[in-house]
Amino acid sequence: MASNLLQLFMSGGTAATFPWKTTDASAAGAGVAGPSSSPKPEAAFTPVEKPTTRARDAVEVSELGQALTGKAAELFGFLDPKVRGQLDMVVKEGLMSADEVALALHGEATDAQFSRYASEAAPSDEQKAMRARMKELNDLDSAFRGEVAPLARDFRASMVAAHASDDPRLIAERDTAGDRLREATAAARAKHDPDDGESNSDERSGLMAAHFEIYVDRFKALDADSDSHRGAGLVSRESLAAQKKLSKLLDGFGVDWAKFAYDTRRYARSVELPEVGRGAPLPSWDQIDKGPLGR
Repeated sequence: MASNLLQLFMSGGTAATFPWKTTDASAAGAGVAGPSSSPKPEAAFTPVEKPTTRARDAVEVSELGQALTGKAAELFGFLDPKVRGQLDMVVKEGLMSADEVALALHGEATDAQFSRYASEAAPSDEQKAMRARMKELNDLDSAFRGEVAPLARDFRASMVAAHASDDPRLIAERDTAGDRLREATAAARAKHDPDDGESNSDERSGLMAAHFEIYVDRFKALDADSDSHRGAGLVSRESLAAQKKLSKLLDGFGVDWAKFAYDTRRYARSVELPEVGRGAPLPSWDQIDKGPLGR
């Protein structure tokens, strides 16, 4: 549940307190509703206005429905009815508590929001400098490969020819091509990366990690509905453990992870994120072209 690695802010309200009636039979008993500021997803429930005592007695909100609040409740409304039913079954069968499932969905919602934020928010000046340096390193690598690649191709061709024949001339050509490749590699390495590739690679990895962490810190500073005691990560250790446990259970149910990931993206687009705003709504899963593999 969101990999390969991370998906608010002012919309983290609580679930409504009035009774509910189901509008989707497959989601019966697990209903919640998000705040009215978000576009209405494929809602599992709608409020009943001024219910009679008899109607109130006939409505039962599941244990999971009572536990879901804030962003967890909002995400739930975007999930496939079959998945919502599976989540409710997980609780009813005692595989996870309602609070655990709610915590897992809260973590999934946070991951989805962060993924959108990191892809759409403008980079800081520090991040711009990091991106410029990473481009320089990539250009150095490209220049190195450009100088060495032709000689490497020649050497491979001479190896194939020498291997297929005992002709001394072909063996000599192979050895000569190998010498040229070693000399060219050493010269290009000295010019573009004197530390034999380790320096560029290590620096690039460090820059990528630091660039990502800046987005994490910015997101955490803006997130008004974050996990308490979550430490350095986006979500708490408890949320991560609940997500892992729920993912394993849903995997056993044969959940369509591509659809699940798409639904979390639809949810994230509905959220008004600081610095980013609300995204354009995505069509439902059934309305998109999934390519040959999805047909």
